[in-house]
Parts: sequence; structure tokens; C-alpha cells
Amino acid sequence: MKAILSNLGAGVMVLCAVTVTGLVVRREVFSPPPAAAAAEVESRTVPDWRSYTEGQRIGPADASVTIVEFSDFECPFCRVTADRLRAIRARYPRDVALVYRHYPLSYHKNAVPAAKASICAARQGRFEGYHDALFAQQDSLGLIPWTRLARIAGVPNEAEFEACMQSSAPDAEIERDLQAGTRLGVRGTPAMLVNERFISGAPPGVLEDLVERAVRGAAIE
Repeated sequence: MKAILSNLGAGVMVLCAVTVTGLVVRREVFSPPPAAAAAEVESRTVPDWRSYTEGQRIGPADASVTIVEFSDFECPFCRVTADRLRAIRARYPRDVALVYRHYPLSYHKNAVPAAKASICAARQGRFEGYHDALFAQQDSLGLIPWTRLARIAGVPNEAEFEACMQSSAPDAEIERDLQAGTRLGVRGTPAMLVNERFISGAPPGVLEDLVERAVRGAAIE
């Protein structure tokens, strides 16, 4: 009898140990991950911000708030930001203008050709349409002809567009923007100036709040 009780006690201890071990493993494996850290936002004042406003302008020339965006057509974050910027311009159609500047990242193989195609479209007055088409078709960049996107964007002269794509003329504009971005301290895309305020890594709400304050400030002046 003592042997039986001894064996039974040992079995209970083993079962308890297994149960405790299982609970520990379950806690470690299935416990929720720590909350993701908030995106780091770089924000600083750029006194000579107007020297960065040479680019593809979308919006009124006399807008009180100018957003200069350094962007990459193959960057997923830039695609999301494009939607946010479109919403901002729709909210303040007379007060906000966008200046798009090219900052194609080296590891995006279609970014430079996309930038070049947008410049060729801009030469026929269709930059905004091509900009929107590129972001709408971002997952297919490199798979569909640039001329098809030109038709979507309403570029009137396809032969002229193709000739521009074959030339090296747009390369100088891309290089100009890259140098400007480097001078400004751009380290990734998208990076923006909202008038004199530079921001990079802005999570939802930060950009919108900054633009709203800039619009209100301009109205007070």
C-alpha cells in the first residue's frame, strides 16, 4: 500500500510539473506582444525652405501653405501619403499646394524609370494625372508599359512621350531633386516641408495637424 501511495504521489507531482511547465510555455508563446513603439518623427525648422520649392507643382501658385514632398513612386509609404496629401488639398483647395520632388531610392528598381516617365508626362501638362496613375498601379510597376500609364493619365502625344523616355533630358531633373534632398537632410521617403517646417516619419494625424496650424497661421497674418 505504501508503495502504491508513493507511486501515486510521484505521479501527481509529475503531472503538476507538466501542468506548470505548460502554463509557462503558453504564457510565453501566446502572451500578446508589447505595443509597437510610435513612429519616430523628425521635425525641425528650415529657414531657407523657399529654395526647395522648385519641382512639379500641384495646386494654386499663390497658396499660403506649400508642401514640398520628396518621394519615390515605388515606396509603399509614399503611396499612402499621396492619399493623405490628396485629402489635405481637397480640404484646403485654395490654401495648400504640393510641390513634388523626386527622391528615388536605390533599392527600388522601378523608381527612376517611374520618375522619368512622370517628368515626360509633365512636359505635356499631365504630371498630376501620371503621378496618380503611378501610385494607383504601384504593384504593377515594371510589368505594364509606361505608355499605357500615359494613356490613363491623358498624355496627349504618345510619340512625344516615348521620345522623351528614350532621351536623357529628364535625368538632370531627377539629379537636381536628389541633390536638393541630400542638402536638406532627407534620409528616407516620404520627407516633407510644410512651409518652413521639415518632417519625416509622420504618423497619421501629425502631417494633417501641422498643415491645419500653418493654414490658420497664414489666415491670421
